Amino acid sequence: MGSKNGKHLDPIAPKAEPESETIGSSASVCAAPDTNSSSDFSIESSDKPLYSDIHFGEGRFNMINVIGRGGYGIVVLAEDVKTKKRYALKIGKPGSASRRELAAFKLVNGTKGVPVLILEWRELGCVIMQMQLVGMSLNEFVKQKGRKLTLAEGFKLAPMLIDLVEAVHSKGIIHADVKPTNFAFRLGSKASKLYILDFGLSVTYLTSSGKHMEETYREANGTPYYMSANQHMSLWNSRRDDLESVVFTLMELCDIDRRWKQMAYPNYHSDHMVYWNAKLGGTDGGTICQVPQFNSMLKMCRTLKYKDKPDY
Repeated sequence: MGSKNGKHLDPIAPKAEPESETIGSSASVCAAPDTNSSSDFSIESSDKPLYSDIHFGEGRFNMINVIGRGGYGIVVLAEDVKTKKRYALKIGKPGSASRRELAAFKLVNGTKGVPVLILEWRELGCVIMQMQLVGMSLNEFVKQKGRKLTLAEGFKLAPMLIDLVEAVHSKGIIHADVKPTNFAFRLGSKASKLYILDFGLSVTYLTSSGKHMEETYREANGTPYYMSANQHMSLWNSRRDDLESVVFTLMELCDIDRRWKQMAYPNYHSDHMVYWNAKLGGTDGGTICQVPQFNSMLKMCRTLKYKDKPDY
């Protein structure tokens, strides 16, 4: 599906930034912390009921900034007191979502293109993960450029995203939330390298014996604008769905017209059916994407059955 050549994104990669600048995080769009801030750590009032009593490794870290937040928790920029190295501490709210993400991270840890999970522990029911700090997300990168990507840039980016998704799939994991904010550049001089982030919605597609799971249902999940048509139908995620979301990610980054772009956030099954219809071409059965290369990739995803391995 994607060429294995030209994996460097040098023509569109961000300028090298110091290691304290930004982080790509599942909790929110990347945010640039104030590099002049002190080590005094202040949690916003909305977060205090959940996190104010956490000791964050019994004084091992200086907390610098809350740099991401979302439905599953917060991400903190932290500095190791002894080594002065900086990390991302992801603090998940008590519940199954955080445990699911940790389980997925343990399966993909060490995979090329996945931020390194260094240590994990629990405090007050919260799962805390000490992770490699990465740079700005694709979403933030496009904002920094002040324009959307050209098609030429999108074509260079596509095989990189596909390779990252393939690497995750090779570990038996479906990402299930592929989108621009869940890809981030490396920090420093080799900023052209990309990482895939956020395994909070991830699921396995393999049984304990290594066989492909049978098709079943799960609640519609993901970010609506990037979800596959199958996800809107509440079908269990498979490899084809992550790749379909790659297409929608590229369409967004390159500002290609999407029938669902102005649709309201879906709250009910009927809303998801409207998205589903739009992503299948609408009532007129029209072309989903006007870019032939992306449209061909989308068609390939749609021909795959639940258990089929894509031709990455």
